[in-house]
Amino acid sequence: MIDLILVAVGGGAGTICRAAISQRWNGRPGQSPPWLPWGTLFVNLIGSLLLGVLIAVVQSQTDAPYQYNNHYLILGPGFLGGFTTFSTLILQGNDLWSDGHQRKATLYMFGTAILGIFAASIGFILFTYFLS
Repeated sequence: MIDLILVAVGGGAGTICRAAISQRWNGRPGQSPPWLPWGTLFVNLIGSLLLGVLIAVVQSQTDAPYQYNNHYLILGPGFLGGFTTFSTLILQGNDLWSDGHQRKATLYMFGTAILGIFAASIGFILFTYFLS
């Protein structure tokens, strides 16, 4: 149960930070959007970088799997999971790659991105169709 509380506390803080950065860099409602969603790009890249650093730090301190470390739980899936939108995808792909499943890792990461775009497109098209 404590694991879930750690993830929830970290996730709440990460989500607040992401929302603040996105609002500041991506514009507010009623404003023209920027050329690119810089805030989202920033949090995804920085979050992924920080997740890699976190895993390296946690793994260097213990032989136990990093997934069971309280610092990892509050900062990894907690804060960075709330802060980013794809850091967990990168972590899972890296784990597959590191475990010798390069083909599966490549399929997982590219497949997730492609299927995400496809699902968003289908949702948009269906929603637009039902509204008309």
